[in-house]
Amino acid sequence: MERHSKTAQELVREKPLQTAATFVAGLTLVTLLCIPAVAILQILSGFLFGPLLGVLLSVLAQTAGGALAFLVARSAFRESFSRLIGPYVGRLEAGFQANAFTYVVTLRMTPVMPYWVVNVAPSLLGVRFRPFLLGTLIGAVPLTFVYASFGAGLGEVVAAGGRPSLADLLEPKTIALLAAALCFAFAPFLVRRLYGRKVNPPPPPSPPGDDEAASRDR
Repeated sequence: MERHSKTAQELVREKPLQTAATFVAGLTLVTLLCIPAVAILQILSGFLFGPLLGVLLSVLAQTAGGALAFLVARSAFRESFSRLIGPYVGRLEAGFQANAFTYVVTLRMTPVMPYWVVNVAPSLLGVRFRPFLLGTLIGAVPLTFVYASFGAGLGEVVAAGGRPSLADLLEPKTIALLAAALCFAFAPFLVRRLYGRKVNPPPPPSPPGDDEAASRDR
């Protein structure tokens, strides 16, 4: 494992452009095909390219893959995707109708829904492409930074000749990153708890006859 890790890091140093292009293409494909491996590749981006470049490459790939999945869901596969996300529609529809951009950003920042659902559901619920694209680009940054920073820390250990172990998970930096990830995960629940308000629905309109009767009574 250690030998393979060093080989991968050496390949990045020797062929940075080719390696970066391969990584972006791979993560784009994983995102498009709805393969549940995005978080692993986010960690790998930091391990191979460092936290800053890793975040840039990972966010670009996630945005490209998400955009392609969004467009594919509008095509001939629309009916198949509709059946696939059926259980999630009820929980997502109101949020997308209220403010599509903000809701996409929130879902990207908090892993409360499977990643592929957030790519497909907006398309099927009538969200326009531009708010989805911008929301994905912005919302993917925080969690990607957390995962990539964690991967970069593992990369530093390997580059220094060490072997990543459970003790690395107890480092203050790693604990801080995990805490940040948990904060992002629970942010929507805390906001709803602190600022959520129930809005009473407006009373139903009175039948026409009731208005006339009320006028006569006055």
